[in-house]
Amino acid sequence: MDSTLFMNSLGEPGSNIYRLAVDANGVTLDASGTGAAPPLSALGLTTGFGEVITPDGQVIDTNSLNIIGSLAGQNPDTIISVQADETLGRIFGGSYTFFGFVNSSAYAFDPSHYQPVASLNIPGPFGSVMVLPRLLRWGQDGIAFQGEAGLFGQTHLYSVQSASFVLPQPALPNPVPSINSLSPAIVSAGGPNLRLQINGSNFVRGAAVSLNGTVRETVYISVTELIADVPAADLAKPGLLAITVANPAPGGGNSAALNLTVQ
Repeated sequence: MDSTLFMNSLGEPGSNIYRLAVDANGVTLDASGTGAAPPLSALGLTTGFGEVITPDGQVIDTNSLNIIGSLAGQNPDTIISVQADETLGRIFGGSYTFFGFVNSSAYAFDPSHYQPVASLNIPGPFGSVMVLPRLLRWGQDGIAFQGEAGLFGQTHLYSVQSASFVLPQPALPNPVPSINSLSPAIVSAGGPNLRLQINGSNFVRGAAVSLNGTVRETVYISVTELIADVPAADLAKPGLLAITVANPAPGGGNSAALNLTVQ
């Protein structure tokens, strides 16, 4: 399958952005652009919402490779890592501050206007977190990040639950979801990991699929479709697995269950 890759490079005074074409014959340089500021502390690019985003928040057009916007936090925070989440319609950013007595902040950005819509101060267990690396989504309404190495090289994984930061806040209460069908509806016992399609109505961003009461990784596709990752361990034995969907507050709630048959 043909695909496209993007990469960046360190350089002064600007950083090169490369677009690479990948096909059966290998990888070839398709286009390059200049002008992006050199990354402060990391290489690597994030793609999402049809755009490429550098670690320090510069938004690059995938066709022209020109800068079309920028994600910026409040002073003295400098964005050093980004994570696009198309399921929630947000871009999350981690920041760095030079002031050890000031906590770094995580930011959630509007992907259409590149403006911060929410922020969250991150205190560490032993004081302020000065460097906030790449954020990962954690559960239905959380974020996680790996802290810097300590005195003896150890690192820690931190998670923070905050629905007001992670989830878009609706103008009206969320509806109660409803499940109409599952695809597949019947699977073989002992099978591999499963990508389960849940069809229904009133699904919202941040909806979570549960299997026998245990939340599974969920991807929002549309108001009528969700995808849930079901691990092989859940499919080890024959039986009925109750599938439910929960919409977040305000409003929201749990759907009636629909069974996935393992035979």
